[in-house]
Amino acid sequence: MLLRAREWTMAEDAITKIPSWRRVPTPLAWMAEARFALGGIEAAWPLLIELSWLNASNFGKLALRLDSRVLDGLLRNFQSAIAAEDDTELAWFAAWLSIAEPATVAILRQTQQGQDSLPERTARLIADLLGLERQGRHAEFVELRKKLRDLHAELFALYMLSR
Repeated sequence: MLLRAREWTMAEDAITKIPSWRRVPTPLAWMAEARFALGGIEAAWPLLIELSWLNASNFGKLALRLDSRVLDGLLRNFQSAIAAEDDTELAWFAAWLSIAEPATVAILRQTQQGQDSLPERTARLIADLLGLERQGRHAEFVELRKKLRDLHAELFALYMLSR
């Protein structure tokens, strides 16, 4: 009700009173929408990323409602790169985003540990991999590349194209 009334701050306050709101898809989507309305895409990014791997369908629905050219463009690029056929593929958005826009790894680091799903693990692995590359730790990033290849061959191929 508060979201429909565009009472963003009141909505945010009400959502924080829901136990474990960040682990439940619907309140997480509500909070992402409120933060987006209050602070734009930058304020909502960590929550949107968490929502993408927690419940890809809710993420897809929310992304359609948000008025963000940045997010819209990234989603179009993601769908082209991954050949996404339905909303379930959106669970891999954060992992793809780290490859396509390495600067977003900083956003990924602001997210809370979720349910350790395969898409979340893959996104975090890519973030670690990019960090090791910058540090020049060759042996370690070679091992992480193998793990990425085993977790998601298509993302591994995209990652290698950017190298």
